[in-house]
Amino acid sequence: MTLTRSPYVLAFFTILLWAVDTVYGRWAVTVLDVNPAIFSCMSLLAASSVLIIIAGPGKAGMETLRSPYTWAYGVFQIMLSISLNWGLSFVSATELNFLTRFSIILSVLFAWMFLHRKPSALDGVSLLIIAAGLFLVARETSSDNLIPGLICIFGVALFQTLRTIIAEVHPEAIGAQSIKTRCRVTGYVLLVTSFCLLCLTFAGAALKHAFVGDPTMMQTLPILASMPEWSDVLRKETIYSAVIFGGTVLPLAMYLYFYVAKQVKTEVFMSMIAFLPFFTYVAERSLASVGILNPTYIPLPLLGYGGIIVIGAILMIYGRHKASQAA
Repeated sequence: MTLTRSPYVLAFFTILLWAVDTVYGRWAVTVLDVNPAIFSCMSLLAASSVLIIIAGPGKAGMETLRSPYTWAYGVFQIMLSISLNWGLSFVSATELNFLTRFSIILSVLFAWMFLHRKPSALDGVSLLIIAAGLFLVARETSSDNLIPGLICIFGVALFQTLRTIIAEVHPEAIGAQSIKTRCRVTGYVLLVTSFCLLCLTFAGAALKHAFVGDPTMMQTLPILASMPEWSDVLRKETIYSAVIFGGTVLPLAMYLYFYVAKQVKTEVFMSMIAFLPFFTYVAERSLASVGILNPTYIPLPLLGYGGIIVIGAILMIYGRHKASQAA
């Protein structure tokens, strides 16, 4: 099996779709002034509806809803969202994007511990290069709250890795042989995830409303500032932008995510995500050149250190691909 005929191509295409997701979300938040939490919930709900409609009635639907793997995915997504939003109050989005590539190291460790995939010598070299890149990025971080920021970044990396492992080993996803069945399984997983995120968002909105007049609490829990107001839920800009995105790009991105996670395995997919900040940067600069978005600036040293992480990720992908060919 050559690289061009393998799921690796689909995996890279999935990362490109995630870059579109990131850029579209930034456009919706900065230009349309939508609340990101409500936007994410509605987008996932729309995507799950599209996938379930495409699949139609059939097997694996109720099994997916009852599966503990499905609910674990939803819980990990909630924890990922909390860590991500909290982390952005301590470090910049660029720094967070690079530093969360610690997920590559965690994915290799967890795959070894729980999935019995022993790392090779080349994997060790790859991880050393990635660790060096992460150290250099962390050293450039100018935040006064670096320690709590790094704790949040660890949370993002941890739950992103666990979420991908769930996508790889989900029994119903593994057993889905047809496109419609895979759509059905993915759709119901996203339905549960959107429900979990909706509960979190409404709880956050209630807390924000309860403590809106308490500046001490708002400073203690800065994540409350990112929680929506009740008026954000029914804003037409939020509904339109979420439904458009959730009805077009997101269903394909999530369908491919669940498909390629079990094909290329978690370690390889997490390594491929190392390209995401660069894909996103190119897309944002392209839109900024025509006046759709404000330009994003990434300091040259950070780009270079991110490049070191990508070199390590490429070695990881190459080593795992060669190992799969030899198996």
